[in-house]
Amino acid sequence: MNMTWKPGISTDYSTNLRDSYERNYSATSTNIRHNYELTHKITAGYSIRGTQGFKLPLIGTLKFENQLTLSLTVQNTTRRTESWVEGSTDEPTRSRDDFEWSITPSASYNFSRNIRGGLEMKWIDTHNRRLDQVNHVRDVSIWVELKF
Repeated sequence: MNMTWKPGISTDYSTNLRDSYERNYSATSTNIRHNYELTHKITAGYSIRGTQGFKLPLIGTLKFENQLTLSLTVQNTTRRTESWVEGSTDEPTRSRDDFEWSITPSASYNFSRNIRGGLEMKWIDTHNRRLDQVNHVRDVSIWVELKF
């Protein structure tokens, strides 16, 4: 669901559910594997555009366009994989059970039609509930795009 509140201000919400079963047949049994993944994602964005120009002697007015775009994305994902033998009274075996949060602020700036740059940071924390471990990822990306 995407909403534009005012010119330049927007929000977007999405959810994604993947739920699948795999069956492997052998002569003596049927193995079942269940994969489950649920993701919620919300993004807020703000964009501002400006036109500037300056006068140069003998050339005249030179105008260029610039645009600043800021966004913040928050996402959480639950993943679970379990398997069992069909007809068995044993509990399913979980090979994956994790919960992940991520926060991604970003900014990009169009200096002109041919030059664009930006910065993106990511904070990702994943809790592996099966092993009771937490992984932290911190990432910073700086980029420049030149069009010829």
